[in-house]
Amino acid sequence: MVQFSHEQLLTLAGFSIGDNSHSAFYNLVETDSRKVNEDTVFFALPGVSL
Repeated sequence: MVQFSHEQLLTLAGFSIGDNSHSAFYNLVETDSRKVNEDTVFFALPGVSL
C-alpha cells in the first residue's frame, strides 16, 4: 500500500502547507487527538497514523 505523509494528506484534503487553513486544521487535529489513540488510522488510510 502507498503510504502518505501528513503533507500529502493535507494536500489531498485541500490544505496548502503554510496556509492559514493548514494551521487551523492542525489545531483541530491537536484538539481532537485526545479522543483517539495513537494507533488510530489517519483518514482511514492504511499505514498512516496520527
